[in-house]
Amino acid sequence: MTIIKIFLVIVFLIIVPFLIGLLGERLFDRKGDSLVFSRCFAIGFAIMLAVFQIIAPPMIIKGASFNTLLYSYTAILVIITVMSVVLNANSFRSRINNSVKNIKSNLKSVNKTYLYIGVVALVLIVFQTSLLIFRMHTDTDDARFIVEALDAINSNTLLRTHPITGVEIDAPIGEMIKEISSPYPIWIAVMSVYTNIMPAVLAHFVFPIFLIPLSYAVAYLIGIHVFSDINKRLVYLFIAALTVLFSFESVYTWGYTMLTIIWQGRSISAVVMLPLLWYALMKVYTDEKTNYLLYIAVAFIGLANANLSGMGALMAPLIGGGFAVSYVISNKKIVPAVLIVLAVIPAGLFSLIYKIMR
Repeated sequence: MTIIKIFLVIVFLIIVPFLIGLLGERLFDRKGDSLVFSRCFAIGFAIMLAVFQIIAPPMIIKGASFNTLLYSYTAILVIITVMSVVLNANSFRSRINNSVKNIKSNLKSVNKTYLYIGVVALVLIVFQTSLLIFRMHTDTDDARFIVEALDAINSNTLLRTHPITGVEIDAPIGEMIKEISSPYPIWIAVMSVYTNIMPAVLAHFVFPIFLIPLSYAVAYLIGIHVFSDINKRLVYLFIAALTVLFSFESVYTWGYTMLTIIWQGRSISAVVMLPLLWYALMKVYTDEKTNYLLYIAVAFIGLANANLSGMGALMAPLIGGGFAVSYVISNKKIVPAVLIVLAVIPAGLFSLIYKIMR
């Protein structure tokens, strides 16, 4: 990990998601007076995945080269990032200042005892993140995900080499069909090119440094929505961190997913993007005035889940549908419920595509 590679990691995993998130933040806050930093990073990351989900599957089916996908995706990211910078240039400083003031105001209202609890929660999160920095978990999924990413770079193709046998194929077969509708391994390859870090190192070592804190950032967003008192939010975050630390009773638990295989697509969906979808739907559910931009956010997050795994593509419309039914029952309004369903349909379509192609 040279200084240049560290710089590239910071650019593409922190700066670019943040700048794109500045634009995404306006989907949640119409006034744009301030920004929530955790939400900004989360929605920026979601938009990056969603954009890739829109352009990658057609190119994989068509048999386009990896470089064609790489350059197309890069061009779109540049356009979105520049657009975000231009649109937020005048208000950026004031939004940052307002956000800092809000943070300072919240800190002043924190009881000393609860502040200690918050510090312990932060220490636990740092400790959990360090587990995957100094330790590494491997399983047989590496034989597919990482190999597919590495092959895309080396052969300049998209899923045209069998990851187990190394035989060239005309189209994805078997388990590889999953990556047509959920091309996350190819996204790893793109990030590998951006950062000049091998896919295995990037996925196992670099990604956890950002994904574990991001998971807690999204969890804290839900805490902000549920608890108005910051003291309760800190207790909630502490309980969440403690739960993860001792949640290893099976390979399907929150703790195992986060602290062993966080870099895998289905894990990111389970502990980052599906909770973010839940948060966005809660915002829709409790919004007194209909904010139509929120439904765009829901659509982006749904597509991000579809990018990560078939499970995410299936769960996004199921969760959205559940919220829609609940909205009709509790609020007696049809239009918002219909909009929720429309917002999650694109993610569900990719689940349908996988079923058809399989």
